[in-house]
Amino acid sequence: MPTASNVDDGCAPEFPAASLGFIGVGTIASAIVKGLCTCDTPPAKVYLSPRNAAKAKALADLFPGIVEVMPDSQAVLDACHWVFLSTKPGDDAMREIYTDLNFKEGHVVVCLVAGTATSTIKEVVAPATRVVQAFPLPPAEIHKSTTPMCPPDAGVEAMFSKLGKVIAVETPKEMMTIGMAGCLQGDYYKSMVTMHRFYVANGIDPEKAAQAISSYHDTFNTAALLAGADGFEHLVDEQTPGGMNERIIRELENGGNYANLTVAMKHLLPKLVGE
Repeated sequence: MPTASNVDDGCAPEFPAASLGFIGVGTIASAIVKGLCTCDTPPAKVYLSPRNAAKAKALADLFPGIVEVMPDSQAVLDACHWVFLSTKPGDDAMREIYTDLNFKEGHVVVCLVAGTATSTIKEVVAPATRVVQAFPLPPAEIHKSTTPMCPPDAGVEAMFSKLGKVIAVETPKEMMTIGMAGCLQGDYYKSMVTMHRFYVANGIDPEKAAQAISSYHDTFNTAALLAGADGFEHLVDEQTPGGMNERIIRELENGGNYANLTVAMKHLLPKLVGE
């Protein structure tokens, strides 16, 4: 069985020289593996736990010679330099899954588990001390993720930069507050579903409707990416007074849509930070 050379003495190499290990192979982990294995500097080796065996096998079949499915989670730890934790959220689940595993002092630990206190993560991965929390999204697969992470770590940030935009912050609460935007992707897609159904109900070809909606959102985002520190108020203010855009905003605002969004985020934040 392969072993992680130089991990015990705290000299784990940086990406892409480091071998990577994943405990838990769900949607996010799969996207990261696909994104890293197709970037300009792919990792030499990726070890996967057999959790979610079908996804793990699919990745091994897709990237033969790079990705290998190990017999259990401890085998992943024994083989890799960097280990990604990608399992169920919450402190209880974290302790249940990881307490009996043997981490090494030299492991670089990248935790992708939401709703878990930083103190709990550090507790279960001891004696490893280089611990980073990060929350990439499925578009990591095509190098288009936005990934908040903390604390800042130049090596881990360089790796995630292969998968899209990285926002490194100092505290878990900053990271989770920023990362809350990722929890709005379902709402984003639900809005697109609503538009698509409306288009089709009004006689638009379903394929053309989907193309138009996705393309319009891409167009809107072009302006948003240029917003900078001033935020987005000016993009709303630029809408023509009395025009169609303003009418949509007014009707949604009168219906409580934006106020409800604020309430939903307020309720979600404590869960994200593990309070």
